[in-house]
Amino acid sequence: EGFCLRDLPRCDRVDEMEFTLPVANSGSPPLTASSLADVFAAHAGDAVSAGYVERLRGFGFSPLQGHLRGFIDLSFRQGDRFYLADYKSNQLGRLPGDYGPDKLRASMEHHDYVLQYHLYTVALHRHLGRRLPGYDYDSHMGGAYYLFLRGMAPESPGGLGIFYDRPPRRLIEALSACLGDEAPGAPGAQGGAE
Repeated sequence: EGFCLRDLPRCDRVDEMEFTLPVANSGSPPLTASSLADVFAAHAGDAVSAGYVERLRGFGFSPLQGHLRGFIDLSFRQGDRFYLADYKSNQLGRLPGDYGPDKLRASMEHHDYVLQYHLYTVALHRHLGRRLPGYDYDSHMGGAYYLFLRGMAPESPGGLGIFYDRPPRRLIEALSACLGDEAPGAPGAQGGAE
């Protein structure tokens, strides 16, 4: 819609926003692959494939309690909405069509970027809930962009190389609850996308 990241003023973006998500630190049970998959199965609807839910269920990690720490490549505000963006340099092919929606979705699932952007969304959701007066997910959360740089070129048809999703509120709230409520006074996400 004519919007370019280069047009963002410095005050409307945070590069490499660090976050820490407490996991099962307030008496909730440890996070398991099964509980994670159950949340996606119950709340994702058509946004996440059944095959990916089963992939989550097969993750072989031990029950997790502690913290998840990460960095969101870019968090930004456009109008009244907040977005996150992640840059990917994956080579999916040499032709523009190799970066169309179906191939992007397959790569997103194969590399577990689907789980990644949902966790990033939880982090940004919690951050905004603490920092933005009157914050409401439906009004203020714009969604997640994954930018496959090798598929983005001025001569390519619009939208190639760009994956976008706005996870449903019910999924983000359920995933946040599955991780466990934040302990009072927990630092949560760092950074200042105000």
